[in-house]
Order: sequence, then C-alpha cells, then structure tokens
Amino acid sequence: MFGVKGNSRSVTVYTFPLLVYYGLIELFEVGLYMWDKLWKTLFSFTWFKIALPSVILIGFTALFWFSIKRIRKGDEFSLLNIIKISPNRIVQEQNEMIRNLNEDSKQKSHVLKILNQMILETINVSVSKSYDEFLQNRKAVYEYILHSIGVVLTKNKSNSHRVAIFVDNKDGYLKIHEGLGYSSEGRKHLRLKIDDSAAGYVFRTGSIYNSGNVDEPGNHFKRHPMATKDYKSLMCVPIQYGKMILGVLSIDGQEENSFSKDDETYLVYFANALASFMSIENMINSLKEAGVYEQTGSTRE
Repeated sequence: MFGVKGNSRSVTVYTFPLLVYYGLIELFEVGLYMWDKLWKTLFSFTWFKIALPSVILIGFTALFWFSIKRIRKGDEFSLLNIIKISPNRIVQEQNEMIRNLNEDSKQKSHVLKILNQMILETINVSVSKSYDEFLQNRKAVYEYILHSIGVVLTKNKSNSHRVAIFVDNKDGYLKIHEGLGYSSEGRKHLRLKIDDSAAGYVFRTGSIYNSGNVDEPGNHFKRHPMATKDYKSLMCVPIQYGKMILGVLSIDGQEENSFSKDDETYLVYFANALASFMSIENMINSLKEAGVYEQTGSTRE
C-alpha cells in the first residue's frame, strides 16, 4: 500500500504487514502441498490402506474406553485438550449415596448384633447361681457393651471416645458406675453435679443431650475443674426403666460434631438394653442385701 502526499515524490510505504501476510499464505500453501504429497505417497502402499481404518478404530475405541472409565470414577477430564467434560452430578451423588448406605447398613447390622447379644447376656446374668458368678458375668457384660458402643460410634480412628454410665451417688452428684477410657482415679473419684452438668440435666429431665461443641454458650455443659482430657463433643441419654431413670449413658469425642442423629438413635437403643440389665442388677443386689442370695452356691429356697 502506497500513500502519496501532495506533489512530493516521497512515498510512505507500508510493506512489512503485507510481506508477513503473503509469506504466511505461501507457507500455508507449501504445507498443503507437502501434506497432499505425503498422503498420496502413503496411499500408494496397499498395507497403509488396510492399516489406516484399524488404527482409527483402535484409537476411537481407546478414547471411548478412557472417557467411560473417567466418568465412572467421577473425575473431570479434558478430551484431547479441546473438550472439557465434567462428571454427571446425578451419577456422582448416587455413588456417594450407595457408599453411605453401605456404611450405614454395616453400622446397623453391628448394632443389631450387639443388642441381640445383650439380650442373651441379660438372661445369663439373671440365672446366675451365686453372687460371685453374678459379679463375673456383670463385669463381662459391661466391658462388652461399653467397648461395642465405642466401636460402633467411632467414625474416625484418630477421634478417641470415652464411654461411661453415671448413676446417682445420693448426695446431689452423679458417679461413674462403669466406664471405658477413664483413668482408675477418674472412675473412682469423678463426680458431676446433678443440678449443674450435662449428665445431671439428662438425669433430672430424662431428655437427650447431644452437643457438637460443648464450649458453645447456652448449653448445659460445665467443664469439670479437675478434668485432664479435653473434648469437644458430648452425647448423653437417659437409662430409663419404666418411669424410673436408673442412670445416664454418656460418650464424648475429641473432635467437634463427632456424633450424628443416627448415632443418637443407636445410643438410645443401647441405653434401653442397659436399662433391662441394670434393673436385674439392682434386683440381685437387693436380694444379696436381704440375705437371699448366697455369696457362693445358689439362692436360698
């Protein structure tokens, strides 16, 4: 392109863009010519004509298989760095739901096994031939149920739990009747005020206490001044036989929001099983105090 200014013979020349433009066109034409020659040469070979469709088919098959595999995994991927494909959200949600249901099904199955075993153990304890035999059976039952509760309600192995049964100490405090995860000193000397603690609130009212963060204001939890273990979550349910509250079943967790609504339901089931067992325990202790139950041997006729 040339521009002439007045009568001057000076010419403003804008040739560089044109040179680049025509150079690219020429390069493109050369490329097309070389590509055409290459394909004509290749197609002159019989083996190439036979192999090409197979190679294309294998390539598309491999790409399709790769795509399906990534989609099933729920991964996001790019197809030849051109098309970006995201996993189907519905499929991803269904896979997640199936995994949750499988885990929930295992948990429910475990709970049913524990409850069934508790029925058998309660019957076994009720027919103890002596008080010594009763004490041995009683210890085994508490160890079994408390350990099982900790296992069933533990979702993260790093989140340790303590499980305890609190009963009335007849002095305005609750004491540990049986516990798991507590020190020997804690089991002997820990006392919780009935009128100023989460377990006490459950014992007084028969309500359920479930807090994902015990340090939040407005709940019934009061951290014990002598406590040596820090925890964030706490769940307490009443152990109730008829209208009588025999005690409180409690479990804590080091992490926040350790327990779900399903966990709360399971803990209530365990508390109900314990209520039957503890009522028989109280009856046998009363018979022992009345002199009806022998230390060894059988009950008096």
